[in-house]
Amino acid sequence: MAEEQKTGCSPSDCAGCSHAGECGSNPQSLIKPENKKSHINHVIAVVSGKGGVGKTTTCINVSAAMANLGQKVLLIDIDPQGNATSGLGVDARETKSIYDVIINEVNIKDTVHSTMVKKLYVCPANIDLAGAEVELVSMVSRET
Repeated sequence: MAEEQKTGCSPSDCAGCSHAGECGSNPQSLIKPENKKSHINHVIAVVSGKGGVGKTTTCINVSAAMANLGQKVLLIDIDPQGNATSGLGVDARETKSIYDVIINEVNIKDTVHSTMVKKLYVCPANIDLAGAEVELVSMVSRET
């Protein structure tokens, strides 16, 4: 029966099927073999059009909690006010930021800063980000 379900298995079916999750429906199939460094990357986005609902506070606290649990965390601050950046103890006025990644094609690795929390890193934002939308309108092939 498992062989017949080689594509489109449900996670419960795939767990016991002979192709060991190659169909992609089993999350365990994303883990690399034990002889290689295994890791799974996750993206958590906290968004809301409304201000004052705790987005920044939530981001800082969830990021710090995950880092304290041993996860390597990168918080990417994309708010021109840069409160997540300053809340983690980084002064974005003197450094490259997510603005430089978006507008000046700086490699994001060159913007990452360590924080007071072990395993928690931040890609800072600053007030320059407020003008990025206007600058992007005039850029050719900005979606690539």
